[in-house]
Formats: sequence, C-alpha cells, structure tokens
Amino acid sequence: TEGQLKLLEAKGYKNKKVIFGIRPEDISSSLLVQETYPDASLGAEVVVSELLGSETMLYLKLGQTEFAARVDARDFHEPGEKVSLTFNVAKGHFFDAETEAAIR
Repeated sequence: TEGQLKLLEAKGYKNKKVIFGIRPEDISSSLLVQETYPDASLGAEVVVSELLGSETMLYLKLGQTEFAARVDARDFHEPGEKVSLTFNVAKGHFFDAETEAAIR
C-alpha cells in the first residue's frame, strides 16, 4: 500500500531489497478478488494441495520462493498446476533482507 511504501522510504529502504511476508489466510484464489485487485495478483505453481475439510492448503512455488495459501475447500489443485492468487498486501509485513528483522 502507499502507507507501506512511505514507511519503507522513511526507514531508509528505498531501492533496497526487502522480504515480504504474508500469512496463508491473506492470500486468495477467488476470481472476484483477482478481478478487483489485479495489481496484487500473480501466478504460482502448485507443489502440494492438501484438503483439510472446509479449506485447502496450497503449497506453492514462484521462482525460487515457496509459500502457502489457505483457500476454499472447493479450490483443489493438482501438483504442477498453475494458479492465480491475490495477496492482501495491507496484511503483509516487510523484513530487512540481511537481518530478517521486521521493518516497523
């Protein structure tokens, strides 16, 4: 968000590498959410899809980065499938790439 960018600049992270962290429940596979926030959407490859009753945990890979997303149980995917996901960036956190300390 704009506020997050201002915080990063104020803390001296403009044009520096940072780590973006987000909880699995703050990643959506909903088409409606993707259409509403296309700039916060990206594609990833499913590594493992685990049905857990009312939800599915997707373990994904994007380049060299692996992450998890908690999605609706009806949104089950096979390993190797490409899926589009939307990140609720307002819920994300940034970390110093060298020290891994939270940037607040």
